[in-house]
Amino acid sequence: DGTIIKFVNNITELTPPGEADDALMAFQHRMCISGDEDRIPWPKPDGYDREDFLLIQRALDANKGLASFFTRMPPSSLPGYPGPKKKYCLCCGITIAASDQPNLNKGWANASWERKQEIIADHTYFELGTFYYLANDAQVPANVRATFNNYGLCADEFVDNNYIPHQLYIRISNRLVGDYVMTQNNIAEPRSKPDSIGVGDWSFDEHMTGKYAVPNSDGPGYQVMLEGNFWPSIKDGSNWYDVPYKIMVPKRGTGANLLVPVCLSASAVAYSSTRIENMFMSIGSAAGVAAQQLVDGSVATVQDVNVTAVQATLTSTFGQRIHGPPGHGPPPPPPGPHPSYFNVSGAGSASWNGQYVFTANNMYVSTNSKCATNGPCALYPFEGVWRLAIDGKELFYIAGKVRVHRVWVFQGITQMWLLSVACACILRVNNSRWTHAWLFSRDCFTRLFSIACASGIVIEGDATTVGPMVGGISRGFGADVTFSPSMYVYTNASVDILTAYAATTTL
Repeated sequence: DGTIIKFVNNITELTPPGEADDALMAFQHRMCISGDEDRIPWPKPDGYDREDFLLIQRALDANKGLASFFTRMPPSSLPGYPGPKKKYCLCCGITIAASDQPNLNKGWANASWERKQEIIADHTYFELGTFYYLANDAQVPANVRATFNNYGLCADEFVDNNYIPHQLYIRISNRLVGDYVMTQNNIAEPRSKPDSIGVGDWSFDEHMTGKYAVPNSDGPGYQVMLEGNFWPSIKDGSNWYDVPYKIMVPKRGTGANLLVPVCLSASAVAYSSTRIENMFMSIGSAAGVAAQQLVDGSVATVQDVNVTAVQATLTSTFGQRIHGPPGHGPPPPPPGPHPSYFNVSGAGSASWNGQYVFTANNMYVSTNSKCATNGPCALYPFEGVWRLAIDGKELFYIAGKVRVHRVWVFQGITQMWLLSVACACILRVNNSRWTHAWLFSRDCFTRLFSIACASGIVIEGDATTVGPMVGGISRGFGADVTFSPSMYVYTNASVDILTAYAATTTL
């Protein structure tokens, strides 16, 4: 009759290019769907009108009776779910007829509580009505009806809410606007950020934001077109990027004790990537570590937090990755003799500690049989940082930067090289342990001298002779760094700080 069918907006409602709108990517209930015999058949929602779902029928007719355009059935499985039950998680869809339905969430960001309840009810009606139509309407091909009738709602989930999740899945809404706003442009330029407190690893992933009736260009009538839906990589086919501390910090003067680790200061496009839950976990950890500085009185505002200290705690205490790329394997070791092993201590999980021996595949691999089960635990330096990872791919722990320092040694040894991890080390002077000693030498040298000591290297000399090379208190986390008498030391003049493996490392 010339009116536009349900769940489709007129193209005239689309905001002109370049102007802001209140469009949000589609919401939905991530319903738990069952393929078991005790499943709940798709219920007919209150107020059901089959005319509301004519777009689905037209899509079926245009697709020769096939429902391949719809969210696949069964949906995503639940990996690791115990027991024999067939449970699935409803998600997504990027077609004109999918479980995602834009338009329904218009006005959500600034809506009242009462209006939000109406929006939630609209989503429930659309979702249940869609499944009921596909499973029961006589106009739907019998094979499609049979497929959808093989599934239903889980009988043992959300029982007190008619088997529907209590919460709507809100992919995006109101967000912080800080002095720094992550955008499509700066999310990967620069990719590495010095104040990073976590690593993002998800593409731009925008769900539908609109469904419009567009007049046909070659005759009368309309066709339905979608707005939104893009899923490109962040840069050059990969998705990692460093996430700076300031993405969760309000503008100075607007909130001295507020950190926002979820509703981040990000544009809609950037947030299509930063909204992923594992990243919220990383940023939430960083927020907790940063908040401690206000609690203990170290700083007065979140804008003045010592980010370097936050980074040190995240990496040393929680083993959190703060710089990408994720899962980067170890670089090939330099030519020449290799240290036979490293002794690692201080990792977040005790199973990662112990001896790492050089193997035929050019990695240092843990000898601890309890370390990981899906690949060998490997130790390697990359970009000046010592790393522990499964097979050099799945990163678990990061130490501080690798630095080479020169320390004068007396009583028969002219000089030696000390490899300092995380800027701090523990020295022995006349067998007295110096904790938190800071080596201030910033020179970068290329020649290493091999040293043999039957009982391990001890820096000889008294505090007067060694003292001038040491000063201050470490601002990083402590790290034991010693040489092993059975370990080779590089003598290649081209050795640099990335390939100087000759140390026992504490993470």
